[in-house]
Amino acid sequence: MLVDLTVKEFLAETASESPAPGGGSAAALAGALGAALAVMVANLSEGNEEIVRLRERGGSYLSEFEAFIDRDTEAFNAVMASYRRPKNTGEEKKERSEAIQTALKSAASSPMSIAELCVRVIRLALEALKAGSSNAASDAASAGCMAHAGFWAAVYNVRINLKSIKDEEFNAEMRKKTAELIRKAEALITELSKTADEKAGL
Repeated sequence: MLVDLTVKEFLAETASESPAPGGGSAAALAGALGAALAVMVANLSEGNEEIVRLRERGGSYLSEFEAFIDRDTEAFNAVMASYRRPKNTGEEKKERSEAIQTALKSAASSPMSIAELCVRVIRLALEALKAGSSNAASDAASAGCMAHAGFWAAVYNVRINLKSIKDEEFNAEMRKKTAELIRKAEALITELSKTADEKAGL
């Protein structure tokens, strides 16, 4: 499993000629780093009820991201496998086409889930920035920035898969959801940046 590799091994695998792990798994990793940093901020802060809740939420998000690192690559591999299906007869061509479309939907849904989770981590980072130790303010800001990077990496992976999906109802719903997430993510990162600057006295 990718999540069990060392950092050096993961980077080498990503940099290899293999198309997976790719942007989706990298997005999940970025989100995971954001969640981990938010948990660290909570661990360095006074243990009041709000901080405890932040720590618990961050730990839950981190576990979800760890699963997505492998799940996204599995979804991509399923797309590649569907394209390799036989197409010698009319029936085989039909089954291959259906398999491709099903796999593409999964490949778009995985980064969409990653994007949704990244938005939650940006919000968590903002809360940690406001409620956590001022000595860890830069770490809370970094948590939000990592999740923001993961968010946009995931969004682009959603969009690239939608180009090949023929189900327009599915595409319209995914585009609507993406637009809503972008509005939320950008509003949160703007507030986080402003709050971080205020904390730093900039």
